[in-house]
Amino acid sequence: MTARLRSLLGEHRVLHLPTVWDGMSARLAAEAGWPALLTTGLGIAATLGLPDLELYTATDNLQAVTRIADAVDVPVIADMDNGYGGPVNVHRTTTLFEHAGVEAVVLEDQRSPKTCPFYEGATVELESVGPAANKVRAAAEARRSDLLVIARTDASDPAEIRERATAYAAAGADLVMPNAPGPDFGLDDWAALRSSVGVPLVACVMPGSRAEREWDDDTLADAGISVVVDAIYGLLAAAHATRQVFTRMREDGLRATELPPLMAHHELGEAMGDGAVHALQKRYLT
Repeated sequence: MTARLRSLLGEHRVLHLPTVWDGMSARLAAEAGWPALLTTGLGIAATLGLPDLELYTATDNLQAVTRIADAVDVPVIADMDNGYGGPVNVHRTTTLFEHAGVEAVVLEDQRSPKTCPFYEGATVELESVGPAANKVRAAAEARRSDLLVIARTDASDPAEIRERATAYAAAGADLVMPNAPGPDFGLDDWAALRSSVGVPLVACVMPGSRAEREWDDDTLADAGISVVVDAIYGLLAAAHATRQVFTRMREDGLRATELPPLMAHHELGEAMGDGAVHALQKRYLT
């Protein structure tokens, strides 16, 4: 199954991935033409009304990822957090996510309780390199298909990023993702990292970041970056629009509210796949 994802990596000089958090967002992203999708743990936490502070469980995540994978026909990459325990837990978790139909998993090296590194003032604690690499090895050995393992590090120091990326690649990671490198980690560092680890690199682009403002695909590719995660843009847009609509409706009343453009009801139905269901009903019920 994951031959599709490997093929996409070969077809794109830089493969861009949006982040999705439920079946509806996944359908809309696929409809827009994105060739592959990445689930966002922050977004899955948000659907439960929780902050991204390791409050949802492996089961919560697996259920969300299963719904996303079922909703679309494009490859899905699953954010598997830190694997929800030690190497044996990671082994089992990888098996469960693989059975859910994803084509790659992202395994990070934060120690529990983990946090979103992009929260203001966040303090990130990492597993030691050896134990973190063992978890990568467990994920790589657990797979029974062509599942890709993406090892994410939340280290910020350039030397530590290189140390961890090298260890994770040696442990069996197919790609390495420096998720939150510090401001001193420049394009030369990305290029040197790609040369030393020998596997494709994944970069995360956040709204307002330097990468968003300054780095085009040619720049990214020349620096050895093969995959770019265009992170949480859809989630932030949806949350902002929903808050505005609910606030205006409550304050001004529905008739007086100047609403933003709304999707037509039939368009929503089409996006949700009602055409296929109606076709089955016509086939079996008439």
